[in-house]
Amino acid sequence: MPGSTRIVVEDPDAGQTHTYEVTTQPLGGNAAVDPSGNVTYTPNSGFTGSDLFEVTVTDDGAPPLSVTVAIEATVLLNVVITDPADATVTQAATVTVAGTVSTSADLVEVNGIAATLGGGTFQATVPLEEGTNLLVAVARAPSGATGNAVVRLMRDSVLGRSATACELISLRPDGERKEARS
Repeated sequence: MPGSTRIVVEDPDAGQTHTYEVTTQPLGGNAAVDPSGNVTYTPNSGFTGSDLFEVTVTDDGAPPLSVTVAIEATVLLNVVITDPADATVTQAATVTVAGTVSTSADLVEVNGIAATLGGGTFQATVPLEEGTNLLVAVARAPSGATGNAVVRLMRDSVLGRSATACELISLRPDGERKEARS
């Protein structure tokens, strides 16, 4: 998946035109820069790790200036929980979580419990608490790539009371607690 950044030039000579050019391509991918200095890096298929490339800026005939752009390419694994569906309500004390994952994953855990893994699928049985449960599947590959998926599940051991909705509680980066019902 491509990543992007922008080269910003601080020039005391207002109104001059800047020309941007990738003068040294990265070894692990391809870099391109547009006339506004927006740079896009696209890693080669399967490439992960550090990479460098150089962008040169020219200012209406002034000596060119070069900057080295350093990036870290990581691969995110595709993880999907296929069962149970989001916002499921159950009386059970445990649930079997099943899903699919990129075939390069060598480990999947659901709520910290190791899942059986094979042929791009995973499965784990996890205990449930009374009320809303977040089921979090985290996958890892030998390369260090990771990915995750989350579904909500409501355990109501006495089905029939008002167990028709799931509550989602999240903490914002500023520490504020936000609650929602669905």
